[in-house]
Amino acid sequence: MNGMQSLDKLRKVSRSVFGKRGWSKHLTEVSLDDETEDEEFRDPIPRDARVLYAAIAARDAIRSAGDRRRVRERGDKRVIHRLMEQREACVKLLVAAVAKYEIRKAMTPERCAGLLRFLSAVAVAGSASGDGLRAQRHRADLAASVLECSSTVPCWIAPVWRVSQCLPSQVASFDLVIIDEASQSDVTALTALLRGKRILVVGDQKQVSPVAVGIKETSIRDLKSRLLASRHPYVEQILPGRSIFDLASTCFADSRVALSQHFRCVPQCIALSNSLFYHSRLQPRRLP
Repeated sequence: MNGMQSLDKLRKVSRSVFGKRGWSKHLTEVSLDDETEDEEFRDPIPRDARVLYAAIAARDAIRSAGDRRRVRERGDKRVIHRLMEQREACVKLLVAAVAKYEIRKAMTPERCAGLLRFLSAVAVAGSASGDGLRAQRHRADLAASVLECSSTVPCWIAPVWRVSQCLPSQVASFDLVIIDEASQSDVTALTALLRGKRILVVGDQKQVSPVAVGIKETSIRDLKSRLLASRHPYVEQILPGRSIFDLASTCFADSRVALSQHFRCVPQCIALSNSLFYHSRLQPRRLP
C-alpha cells in the first residue's frame, strides 16, 4: 500500500511539473531496463528537460559571475574614488604649505609683529558686542592694526561691510578685487570694488536679487532725480532693488564670460533648473 501511495504521489508531482505531455507516464511506468526500440521512450527523462536543466544551470552560473564582477567593479570604483580624494587633499596641503613658506620668507620682523597685533585685535574685537564705548574702541584698534599688515597678507576674504570697517579706504590699493554672489549684493559693494586695480564680479542674474524693503517710493524717486542731475550713465542700475551684478553687466557688457561647468550639484539635482533656466547649457561636474 505504501508503494502504491508513493507511486500516486510521484504521478501527481510529475504531472504538475511536466504538464500533460505524457512524461509522468514515462517516469512511473517505463523502466530503464525495458528493451524499447524507440530511444525516446526507453529513457524516462526527456532530452529537452536535460537541455533545459543545463541551460538554467548555465544561466545561473553566468548571473553569479556577473554579480561577482559588478561587486568587484563597484569596489574598484570606491577605491579609485577614495584615492582621488586623498590625492586632492594632499595637493591642497602641499599648496598651502608652499604658500605659507613663501610668505614667511618674505616677511620682516616688523611685518610679523603687525600680524600678531592684528590677530590679537581680532580676538578682542570678536568678544566685544554692541555699540558701546568699549566695542567702538576695540573696533578702532582693529582698524589700526589692519593698516600695518594689509600689505603683508596677499589675500583677504571678508564680507563687504567688514572690508569697509577694517581695510584702508584707499582707491586701487589691491591688485584684484573679486565680488562673489554679486547678484545678492547691492550698490554698497562699490566701496570694495573701488579698492581694486582690477575687478572680477561673479554672479547669476537668475538668482535672488536685493529687494528694496522698507524704502519709500518717494525716496527712490528723489534719488533717481539727483542721479539724473549728476548725468550718471547708469542710473537705473544703482537704485535700490538692483544688484552690483546688474551694474557690472551693464558697465562691462563686452567683457562678460559665461561659466558653463557646474560643480555644486549632481546632474540629477540640477537637471530641472538646467532645462528651465539655462537652456541645458550647464555641464554638471559633481560625481554622485
